[in-house]
Amino acid sequence: MESTEKSFRLSPQLTLNLGFVAIVTVFSVALLSPVIQDLFSRVDYRVGMVASETVRSGRDFVIDDEGETAIKRAQAAVRVKRVFFLDDRPSQRPSTRAQVLEEELRQLKKDSALEQERVEKKLELDLSDVEWGILAKERDLQSAFAEAVQLAEPEAVRGVILNKKPLGLALERGGAVLQRRSSSEESVITSLDSISDLAEARDAMEASLSSELLSRGEQFSSLVMKLAFYLLRPNIFLDTVETERRILEAQGEVTPIALQIRRGDVILRAGQEITPLQLKKLTRERELRSGLGGLRAAAGYAVLGAAVTGGVLAFLVSFFPGFRPKRADLLLVASVLIGSFLLLRLFLVLDDALHIASPHLAPWAFALATPVAAGGLLLKVTVGAPFVLLYLLIFGVLGAIFLENSLLLALLILVGNIVGALSVRSCPRRSIFLRAAFRIGVTNLILTLAFLILFPHLSVTLGGEQLVAAFCGGLLSGVFAAALAPIAETLGGYVTEIKLLELASLDRPLLRELSIQAPGTWNHSMVIGQLAETAAEAIGAKPLLARVGAYYHDIGKAKKPAYFVENQTSKENRHDKLAPSMSALIIRSHVKDGIEMAEAEKLPQVLIDFIPQHHGTALIEYFYDKAVKEAEEGVEIDDSLYRYPGPKPQTKEAGILMLADGIEAASRTLPDPTPARIQGMVQKIVNKVFSSGQLDQCELTLRDLHLIAKSFTRVLTGIFHRRIAYTESAEKGSERKAHGEETHEESKHAGRNHHPGTDQRAPTENPHEGEDPAASGEALKRLGIER
Repeated sequence: MESTEKSFRLSPQLTLNLGFVAIVTVFSVALLSPVIQDLFSRVDYRVGMVASETVRSGRDFVIDDEGETAIKRAQAAVRVKRVFFLDDRPSQRPSTRAQVLEEELRQLKKDSALEQERVEKKLELDLSDVEWGILAKERDLQSAFAEAVQLAEPEAVRGVILNKKPLGLALERGGAVLQRRSSSEESVITSLDSISDLAEARDAMEASLSSELLSRGEQFSSLVMKLAFYLLRPNIFLDTVETERRILEAQGEVTPIALQIRRGDVILRAGQEITPLQLKKLTRERELRSGLGGLRAAAGYAVLGAAVTGGVLAFLVSFFPGFRPKRADLLLVASVLIGSFLLLRLFLVLDDALHIASPHLAPWAFALATPVAAGGLLLKVTVGAPFVLLYLLIFGVLGAIFLENSLLLALLILVGNIVGALSVRSCPRRSIFLRAAFRIGVTNLILTLAFLILFPHLSVTLGGEQLVAAFCGGLLSGVFAAALAPIAETLGGYVTEIKLLELASLDRPLLRELSIQAPGTWNHSMVIGQLAETAAEAIGAKPLLARVGAYYHDIGKAKKPAYFVENQTSKENRHDKLAPSMSALIIRSHVKDGIEMAEAEKLPQVLIDFIPQHHGTALIEYFYDKAVKEAEEGVEIDDSLYRYPGPKPQTKEAGILMLADGIEAASRTLPDPTPARIQGMVQKIVNKVFSSGQLDQCELTLRDLHLIAKSFTRVLTGIFHRRIAYTESAEKGSERKAHGEETHEESKHAGRNHHPGTDQRAPTENPHEGEDPAASGEALKRLGIER
């Protein structure tokens, strides 16, 4: 518990950095707020379109539920009784119609030229010759019409309807009423049988024929029936005007149904077809968001984003003590977050536009192609895995909040970034991005396929379109990351493995100059690079960074190479003519010169830091001791004039380089570099450097130092391995002796202080090569490690 509290205490600078990235990330959260979404891209939705996004309500509001209200009004309309009216006006009665017809027949009879067919056509009567003969007699005419009126009148009084179907429908629903036109009297129609149609009325009239009428003959009876049917007309009709008025009145009495929309309720759900009610909700929501309510919603989303960001940062800082990000790193994470949200929003807008242009495409067909894993790839190759976790948690959580409708898209964000980061654990070349892109694409394909199996709401064709889009999203993630990585390197000053390999090329101007001006130092740097890389691998540091840092750590010696023993080709030593303080100044100046040369070449800061840190604040013992010996009695020597300016190593790689620099130089002083001697020398120097406090600021543990010493011993043992002496023929040996040359046996001991395979002197910073450096204590002094 105590350690947890200690780890949670943040330095003021780190607190400012974390607050800075939290504030910047708020903008990325605001990009998903409804206000910013509308400013960025307001989709003109219409009924029947497929929503490309999920929209939630930002506040409580009420709208009229027209659908439910319409249902209630339709139910009210059904309950209204349909109005049928009985036209019982005197002008429409059979007796009145009989008088008119009887008068017309009398007039026609006077016209002798009028033919029978024309009369039938005019009066719409179909009578036989016998029946026309009966009507020709005045007495029979009056009698026939009287009998016909007597048959038709009762039926007309009860009412006759042309078609019972509308009446039957009305009785099945809300019922029907019969209203008499003459008196406005209404009566409820209880059944279809209470109203007769024309066929039923005819049957009723035939059934009511009297025996007296039948006794007058079949032709007379037939004439009476035809006249009665002619006089009887439908007089019950549906009163559409009155019925509609009553329906509207009933619907007007229905109270509109109010629909309560709560804050956070889903208004539109991505991938679903938009209904009129959803469109009305969206319209009302946008109207409300146009004022202060919208700004308040945006502020709420921003606070939510800041809370998520702050929580994730606090978690990482608390439980991962080594996670102490710089402001530039956090700014990169925030920039990638903002870019990711913008990219996601852009693809959602394009998906909607594509669906409008081609409605047959699957929902989210283009949105699934969003390169959501590009951010994880970019951060992994630039700032490392902890920042990928920071980015992934923030982007994944906020994406799940604001795009909760798309579980698939949230899975693609989370799993895709993890797979991408794992695919670029080592990134020595840019083609690695293509491999990572393919792996992310396959992962997206599997996730989408699993999602389609779990939720089979799409056809095979539409599901195939989503699978292709998801795979393309993985490929685009690699393409975007590869394209953005150089930009991040340049603007942020980040050094990726790809950049390091470019800087390690022997064609680089500084390395070429060093190899020409100071070949001994160049050879020294190459060996240190091998030692540092192996040690970094052993402790889980950055091997490539350690190796390239070793290449550049002594570039300042190219300015004055002759003052460093590894570059001296003659027995003359320029330091013999200089005061110790001047010699120390020259030795120290290679640090300052190296920094200036590196800055002029615009090397990354992480490589420039190796130049001063690999010496730390160590004392240049040889010249300090010389100054003490030459000083007059009682005069104290200021040791600050003989110390390197520092700082001490700040990273594990810089600490490894300090150890490798001292051990490589000391290894060349060993008279007989056997594995046991090498191991003893390595362990002694490591212990001396550790006890001097030079490694206090680089977080190297005792276990790390043990592994580093083992790796150094293994590499140096391989370099100083024993060789077999090749024999020469007697004739050739004699010839060599004749010219005064030494045999191999004679020169074996003379080359002990030379690097195997070279003619250069041991590249130490000892300016005096005449002394015997075999004593390890003296060697350590000259290296500035032991006083």
